[in-house]
Amino acid sequence: MYFYNICSSQKIIHLSDCRYITNSTKKQFGHFYGLKEALKKGYRPCRHCFTVAGRFAEEKERIDKYCKRYNYIISQSNNSLEITTGRGEWKIVQAEHSQRTELYHKNTQTRDSDRCSRIEGYHNQRVTEYELVDYIHYIARHDGSNQKVSKGTKRYKNMQKKLAAQAKRQSVSNVLYLIDRLQMSRAV
Repeated sequence: MYFYNICSSQKIIHLSDCRYITNSTKKQFGHFYGLKEALKKGYRPCRHCFTVAGRFAEEKERIDKYCKRYNYIISQSNNSLEITTGRGEWKIVQAEHSQRTELYHKNTQTRDSDRCSRIEGYHNQRVTEYELVDYIHYIARHDGSNQKVSKGTKRYKNMQKKLAAQAKRQSVSNVLYLIDRLQMSRAV
């Protein structure tokens, strides 16, 4: 769900864990069930909570479902999502000076146009989606990966190794994040 302050004329929507929501009474806020609905009504995303990480937390269940379906490996950092498919590597990053996101695909060949790319070794797909899960759909269409990777194949085994290593790194990252949050809450 996406929340907005019913007492404000600014038309800003927030994610459920945004500091503006958690520090206020729930009676002050209305909600939208979908991001597209809010944008159609003229609302704009909050610049504090609508980071890639915030949106990933909001859409995690749906994204995980599709990544499992297509055997994609997904990892999260503060400012990007990295997706590894059987055929390529992708990054979803926060656009500079905007709440929008951009999709980058790892280069297999270097082109002159890629020299000005924000992410070295990747090129911008010039695709804009409202929700992160829509990028997963785009990647599936782009890579033609509607077919699952068969169990027992070399590709499947390599992907399982990457998934295990990725899960281990993500677990360590999550623990460190929780420790930081705990120390911050004690300091306050």
